[in-house]
Amino acid sequence: AVRCRPRHRSHGAMREGAQFDDEGLPVGVAPKGGSTDVATRPLGAPFACTFQVAEANGVGGVGSRPPRDVVPMPWEYRRQRPLTYTQNTLYDAASSWAWDAFTYAKTQEYPLATLARFLLVEHSGIAERLGLDLPRLDKFLLAVDCAYASPSVNPSVEIGVPRKVLPRGAAGTGGELGAGCGFVGYHNVVHACDVLQSAYAFLMLGGLTSCLGDHDQLALLVAAISHDVAHPGVDNDFLQKTESELAHRYHGESLLERHHAAVTHGLMRRPELRFHGNMSETDADALELTVRVLVLGTDMRQHFALIDRLKEFVNATKPPPTPPPTPPPEIPSDEESSDDSESEVEEAPKKKGHSAMAAAMGIPDPDAEEVVWWTCATPGPHLAASAAATGDVDSADSADSCATTASYRLLLMTACLKAADLGHLARPPEIHRVWTEALRDEFFAQGDRERRCFGFVKAPNTHDRYFGGGGCDSDSDTLRNISIEKATLAFCNDYGVPLFEALACAAPLAEHLAERARQNRDSWSPEIMQAKRVAAGKAGAARGWARN
Repeated sequence: AVRCRPRHRSHGAMREGAQFDDEGLPVGVAPKGGSTDVATRPLGAPFACTFQVAEANGVGGVGSRPPRDVVPMPWEYRRQRPLTYTQNTLYDAASSWAWDAFTYAKTQEYPLATLARFLLVEHSGIAERLGLDLPRLDKFLLAVDCAYASPSVNPSVEIGVPRKVLPRGAAGTGGELGAGCGFVGYHNVVHACDVLQSAYAFLMLGGLTSCLGDHDQLALLVAAISHDVAHPGVDNDFLQKTESELAHRYHGESLLERHHAAVTHGLMRRPELRFHGNMSETDADALELTVRVLVLGTDMRQHFALIDRLKEFVNATKPPPTPPPTPPPEIPSDEESSDDSESEVEEAPKKKGHSAMAAAMGIPDPDAEEVVWWTCATPGPHLAASAAATGDVDSADSADSCATTASYRLLLMTACLKAADLGHLARPPEIHRVWTEALRDEFFAQGDRERRCFGFVKAPNTHDRYFGGGGCDSDSDTLRNISIEKATLAFCNDYGVPLFEALACAAPLAEHLAERARQNRDSWSPEIMQAKRVAAGKAGAARGWARN
């Protein structure tokens, strides 16, 4: 039996007209806690009103259309006291490196749209400075939000939006994903929130605003919002082997990245979603091109080349070595000095002094002859070398300088989006563990599909939920856990830590992220953790002996 609930609702409730069964669950949504392979109920009236995704990306199929035209936002941000839970989490997202996207998203109706609108409009003011069309911006954010799948570990029953986006049989993956494909373990709407918040932290807390203008900042944030839009929950190799529609459409490499870029570009070009229509044609085209380049730059095939380019950038923008200090002038002896010369020497003015607090805050000494600015609490010389040139752009040298700094800025934006995409590696350990579990769920779901399609799993140590015998006993669980620990440790060693270390050299204010990534990497190695425990025990014993 299917019944309809009343149409009254709050911001966190289900969409109007949603149908519910006798168990109280929305029709068309997997049960709470269900995995991506749980069969869903037949789609009903809530999904009858759809927009054609083919208009945006040229791929056949339909997706859920947002039931509203305005992003749901908490009222009276600056006047309401005490702040609501949503307001607190939004302000935390704008001012913290340690942010839990799952805790935020489970209470939101449209988590990505709400977060993006707060950062673009309320907090940064980018939308006002660039004259963005706010009604169209709301529609664009809602469309992108609904084009992401729901997380299988935190399904849309809790988020509040029943998502059945891009039916896989008709919109890009050839129907091989099977039932329950509206849920994706890792590359879902919560991952988009996490990447957007990390990218915003790089801008506001990592010092990138010192070298990026408003247009570049907007491009980086839009790319973070839509970098995995319409992700099916499988990798490029699976799409190619199953000869999916995406594989035929984007023949070659980087199928998913090109798909995300095409969907984003198509949505930005739609008249009713063109939030940047008030810009000049040159600026609008440049924004769309930059967003496309940034989204394509998230391809893991380009990972090591990006790290090498970052190292070259750091070497090319190194400040000149500090010259050795000039020795103080020799003081003449009493015999050589005379009363006349003493009278001619003018008394040096008194210095104002430089307090310890001012020095700790990075405020330069007003009496210093030459302030070496990068020794203060500043973004660093490499970001300064990426700032836009202000000289005469007509000369050949200035034109070359502008092209060089533009390439530097694009490199920094690409590196920051890449680091934000892997941002959970530098989150607090408890948050990092949750994201690792979510990625494991997505891998297991793909492994189940590979077994159905090919009869085997290509990477059994990471994608096979039955690895180690497939039993539920402790030995099988131990083998699976050891395999996952080794795979995570190898990924952190090969991909995560080198990227954050290279980025820390370019942006010193983000240096602590490299240390956090190293700590998370070590937490997956039993040998390293045991050595740390032994060292900590010896240090504690030494302190005890010293006190005695």
